[in-house]
Amino acid sequence: MQTIATQEEKIQDAETSGLMEEAKAEDLEEAQQCHYSKLQSSNEDVYSEVLQDATDKKKAERKTEGKTRLYRVACIFLTILCLLLLATIIILSVLLTQTGSTVCPGKGEDGATSQLPRTCSLEECQANFVTSVPQYWRCTDCPEGWLKLDQWCFLLSTFRLSWDESRRNCSSKGASLAVISSKTVQDFLSDNGAVKYWIGLRRIGDTWTWTDNALLKQSYWADDASDKDCVVLSSTDSPGKNWIKKSCQAYTYFICQLHL
Repeated sequence: MQTIATQEEKIQDAETSGLMEEAKAEDLEEAQQCHYSKLQSSNEDVYSEVLQDATDKKKAERKTEGKTRLYRVACIFLTILCLLLLATIIILSVLLTQTGSTVCPGKGEDGATSQLPRTCSLEECQANFVTSVPQYWRCTDCPEGWLKLDQWCFLLSTFRLSWDESRRNCSSKGASLAVISSKTVQDFLSDNGAVKYWIGLRRIGDTWTWTDNALLKQSYWADDASDKDCVVLSSTDSPGKNWIKKSCQAYTYFICQLHL
């Protein structure tokens, strides 16, 4: 009986061992399947992340490329606009130079300055410029550095310019190149000067004309045979004969005249 019981126990133990081995095999298979599933899921996650990164990178590149194109278009547009403006300025400058005329005030029959603009030559406009400049020093004394004679102020320059440049320099001060209308003015400028000065006398054609458009009536020519178109007053010579004809392009000192 003991032998039979022992055999039954062995059989039960064997069955139990078999069942345990089967359970272990099933557990091992499940563990392997779970591990495979995890690996497969991980690969899918990595792939998804890489794909998302690539998509985001392409989107960023497209945005950058779009901005770059926009900047290029804006730069091209501004460049074309600047070139058009420059061309317009050049064309207007050429047209103004070719016409040689501008709008400036003129004098009526009574000698008063007209308020209505009219078209005149550049030379005429420059000649009338002084009469249209406000007299900032009217009813006052002469500005500092100017010499006073009656109702006139005179400025003897300390630097040299051509005749046209001297005229423009005086005009910028609201004055004109000196107009010698009397012997008193002639003697005054001759006595106070120390070198040769441009005065506002110039030959146009065969006529000597002052900068205020007055014709030459009284003159103080030196013994000079030159045939030039502008005049300097030589303070080192006798006041009765100290006007010298000189090229208008020459550089010398000048005298500005301002009416109070």
